[in-house]
Parts: sequence; C-alpha cells; structure tokens
Amino acid sequence: MATVGIVNGHYMRLKVEGTAIARSTSCKIEFKNKVRSTAHKDTTGGWQTNGYGEYSGTFSGDFLVEETAGNFEDLYDFFAAGTKVTILFGTATSGDTTYSAEAVIDSLNITADDNENVTASISGVFDGAVTKGSVA
Repeated sequence: MATVGIVNGHYMRLKVEGTAIARSTSCKIEFKNKVRSTAHKDTTGGWQTNGYGEYSGTFSGDFLVEETAGNFEDLYDFFAAGTKVTILFGTATSGDTTYSAEAVIDSLNITADDNENVTASISGVFDGAVTKGSVA
C-alpha cells in the first residue's frame, strides 16, 4: 500500500544501477526547465513573457563511506569508466512513486576529516527523459 501522509525522508533512496547507495545520509533529484523568453516588441504591460524550453535534471546524494556494495568504490568504477548509469529515486513501499533516468556522474568526492566519519557525495546530470513509475 502506498505511503499515506507526509513521506519520511528516511525511506527515500537513490539507487544507481539497481543498488541503493549504502549508508546514505541524504539524496536529491531536481527537475529543471530552460525557460525561453517570448517577449517581443508588441508585448505590453512591462511584464516579461516566457515559454518552456529544454527539460533537464540532476541528482545528488551524500553518504558515509564503508567497504560495502553500493558504496564509494562501486560508484567510482562507474565514474572512472565513463559509464552512463540508471538512477532511481524513491522508497521501497509498494505503490509509491519513483523517478528513474539514464545519467552521467559528473562529480564524486570523498572527505576524511580527523576523528570524523569519512563521508562522500555523488552528483550527476540526466541523459534524456525521466520516467515516472511506481514500486510494484
């Protein structure tokens, strides 16, 4: 049964090639539109007019580094190989909405502060259209 009410961020996951990023602390997708101006010399009232242009999107996630499947080393292998990946954003709850897309990883970093957990982050851009689906 699909989630009812406000969704708890704890259950939202970012998956890369079908594997949830392990030890995730946050994840995000963003949908964008390159707005185009439709203003012209006959436009009146002093207000700008706009129309839709090209759609795009990005994804990102932060996580704790651990030697486990779906963590930094696996993501680095995709990045270093220049491999396009399939990302999926959503919960594991049956009936909940998911968003998936082919993507290019454009950034992968790791931070190791003294006496702190080692953390990492990933980000990328969609390569083509996003598919809206639901958890079976």
